[in-house]
Amino acid sequence: MLSENDEVAVFRGVSDQIVVQRDKIILSRLKELHPNLSLYLDFYAVSTETSTVTDKARFLLQKHPGAKLFIATSSPATAALLAAAKSRPDAGKIRLAGFGFQLNDETIEAIENGTMVAFLCQVPRDIGYKSVAAALIRGEPVPPRTDVLFFMVTKANLNDPAIQALKSSK
Repeated sequence: MLSENDEVAVFRGVSDQIVVQRDKIILSRLKELHPNLSLYLDFYAVSTETSTVTDKARFLLQKHPGAKLFIATSSPATAALLAAAKSRPDAGKIRLAGFGFQLNDETIEAIENGTMVAFLCQVPRDIGYKSVAAALIRGEPVPPRTDVLFFMVTKANLNDPAIQALKSSK
């Protein structure tokens, strides 16, 4: 989907150390796969007294109109970037990749219409089951690293039963 000299804008999540680590992994992998990629890393998904996360997402889209892909690295960043993209007249031309814990109706619609080209969805039940607290309650040792189940959701696999099971219930 990306060629060597494309531009990619990253809407970075800074909510905790896990997200910061995930950002580092995403960025290093992008540079490994596409060394000549232009990466814009100047926006963070945090609100302030004067702007919301969605305001910042709108500005990101405006500031980097040549970006072929916009990547959101946290759930709040993904929701804000999707909302900002939907509000633009060129919404059908903006391509997003996001991260989250729920495959909701809005994300499904964005995948179906091609706005969201990839959505990395972690499985909340798996995260809870493998959490430190759950291990301690069960009297099990806490491992130094815990890998959790995730799915890369795209238009091609959206109707797979495993992906359909990720849909959030209301």
